[in-house]
Amino acid sequence: MLVAKEIIPIQYAGKERLVTIEVMPLPDTIDPYFLVLFKDTTLAVDPAADLIPENGNRPKHDRRLVQELSRTKHLQKELAQTREDMRTVTEDQEAANEELQSANEELLSGSEELQSLNEELETSKEENIQDHLAVDKISIRKNCNPPL
Repeated sequence: MLVAKEIIPIQYAGKERLVTIEVMPLPDTIDPYFLVLFKDTTLAVDPAADLIPENGNRPKHDRRLVQELSRTKHLQKELAQTREDMRTVTEDQEAANEELQSANEELLSGSEELQSLNEELETSKEENIQDHLAVDKISIRKNCNPPL
């Protein structure tokens, strides 16, 4: 898993530079070790590179403008990624809600079936009791009225 932080201003050799820092864990090590990479992105994200005078010295306000433009570009990329992530999460949430709704409907249907079976069982039980009482009445009558 790689973790990166982009467009970080640092001072190096008396000049302000923009860097990207990447950190990744080293696999198959006993203790946790990480590789930390520093990439100079000053030129890579410098949209105003053509504004540099031939002597290479850029006025201070131009450097700030370049940094602000770079930062803005980075923030726009971050915002686009965040929106994409949010869209993905929303779609996943909607799919999960649909699955839960379906499962809930199945449970409700199963509950209704069990209620119906319970009512049938109660009816059958009552009929069985009535039949049993009728048989008992007949037995009692036979026992009470011996044959002549």
